[in-house]
Amino acid sequence: MMGAKFLDYLVSEKHLLQHRDQEKKRMKEILMEYMNICVKTGVQVRAHVVEEDDVLKGIQELVAIHQVKRLVLGSEYISNEGVLLQRCQILLVRDGKHLSTRPVLDEENHAQLSSSFDSDDDDLQFVTPPNELEDEVSFDQEQAQLNSVHDQDAVNSIEFLRKELQKAEEKFRQAAEEKTHIEQQLKNLQRTKSIIEFTMQELRTSTKNFHNSQKIGEGGYGPVYNGILRKTPVAIKLLNSEGNQSRKEFDNEVMILSKVRHPNIVLLIGACSENSTLVYEYLSNGNLEDMLTCKNKTPALTWQTRVRIITEQRSALIFLHSIKPQCIVHGDTKLANIFLDGNNVSKLGDFGTARFMDGNGTNGEHCTHVTMPMGTMGYMDPGFLMTGEISPACDVYSFGVVILRMVTGLRVLKIGEQVEEGLRMGVVREMMDWSAGEWPVVQTEQLVRLGLRCCCVDRESRPSLVSQEWRTLDILNAMAGNQV
Repeated sequence: MMGAKFLDYLVSEKHLLQHRDQEKKRMKEILMEYMNICVKTGVQVRAHVVEEDDVLKGIQELVAIHQVKRLVLGSEYISNEGVLLQRCQILLVRDGKHLSTRPVLDEENHAQLSSSFDSDDDDLQFVTPPNELEDEVSFDQEQAQLNSVHDQDAVNSIEFLRKELQKAEEKFRQAAEEKTHIEQQLKNLQRTKSIIEFTMQELRTSTKNFHNSQKIGEGGYGPVYNGILRKTPVAIKLLNSEGNQSRKEFDNEVMILSKVRHPNIVLLIGACSENSTLVYEYLSNGNLEDMLTCKNKTPALTWQTRVRIITEQRSALIFLHSIKPQCIVHGDTKLANIFLDGNNVSKLGDFGTARFMDGNGTNGEHCTHVTMPMGTMGYMDPGFLMTGEISPACDVYSFGVVILRMVTGLRVLKIGEQVEEGLRMGVVREMMDWSAGEWPVVQTEQLVRLGLRCCCVDRESRPSLVSQEWRTLDILNAMAGNQV
C-alpha cells in the first residue's frame, strides 16, 4: 500500500529498499493511468514527483515551487489546512463531483492561522477533521457572499479584456507558426537536392486520380496509394487535411529522409510541395503489423525471419542515434511503421514525429522537451509521458516492445506485464508464438529478457543498443542461417 508505515528498525535494509522500490513503481503506475487519460484527450500534462514523509509537506512544496493558484483535492482534511489556503484557492472534489470551494484566506484569517500552523507540535497532522456538512455549507455561503460583492461592470470589463487577450495570443501563435513554417521551407529547399519534385498532375496520373483501387493503406498522416512514376513503382502518401500538424510532419519527414540513407530505412524518392505529398519506394509486402497478425491470410513469419527483422531494426536505430553532429530520435517505432519488401527485408518509415538532437545519442544521455503528445500508446516511453523529455532511450523502449511482440505475437497493451509474469511463473516457453516454427528456447528466452529490459521504466536501466548484451541476436542469427 502506498504510504504505508512500519518500524524500519524491525526489517533489514534490503527489505526496506524493496518496499520503497515497490511504492515508487506503484506510484508511477498510478501516474501513468492519469497521464494516459490526458494524452488520449489531447491535454498537455506534466507529472511532478516529490518524495516526502508527510503528504501535506509534499503538497506545500509543489504549491510553492510552481506558484499554484488553484488546487483540486479529494481529501476533506487536507483541503482545510491553513498553510495551503494561505497560498491558493482549493476545490474539493469527490467521485467526480465538486463539493465546495475554499477561497484564499484574507489577511486577518491568514495571521490567525499562521501562528497556529507554525507550531512544532508533531501531533498537529493528526487533528480530527471538522464536520464535512457544516464545512461545506459555511464555505458555500462565503463563496456566495464573495460573488455578490463583485460589481457587474467590473466583471464585464475583465471578461472583455480576457477575450481581447485571447485574440492577441492566438494571432501571436499563428504568426509564430507561420514563421516556423517559412523557415522550414527554406531549410527544405537547401536539403532536398537529392529528392525529386513531382507535380500534382504526375501524381494524379500515376494513381488514376487517387482511385480507391490504388489505395494500399491509411495512416494518421493520410491515405497511401501505389503507382508508377517515371517508370518506377512508388508508394504515394497524401496529406489528409490542411491542418498545421500534418504540414509540420511533411516538412519534418522531407528534412530527415532527404539526409539519411540506410538499407533498413525507407527511401524517400521525392515529394510534391504543392499539396504536401511524399513519394517513397514501393514495398510490396506492406507493414509488419499486418504481416505478424496475418491480416490478409498471409503465411506466418518464421522465427528466422523475425530474428533477422529485429536485427535490421536495431541496426537502423543505431544508425539514427549515431548521426553527428545531431542524432535523430524516431519517436514512433512500432510494427505498423516497419515495412517489408518482396523478400521481407524490413525498413523503418514514418518519420513525421522524428526529432533532431544535439550530440551523439547512442548512450541515451541527451534529451529534449516536446510539448505535443507524440508516439503510439503501448509503445511510448512512460518517462516521456511523465516529463515530456524525448531521447534515444525512448526508441529503445519502443524497440523492446517490438521484440516482445515479434517473439510472442501478443497484442501491445500491457505486453510487458504479461511477459514479466510469464518469466516469473516459468512459462515463457509457452508464451512464444509457435506458428513461427521451433524457436531455440534458451537463446529466445535470453532475447525476451533483453527486450523486457528495454521496457524498464527507469531509462538508465535500459541496455545500450551497441552493448555486448546483443550478442544473443548474433547467436540466434547464426542458428537461423541469416546473413547479417
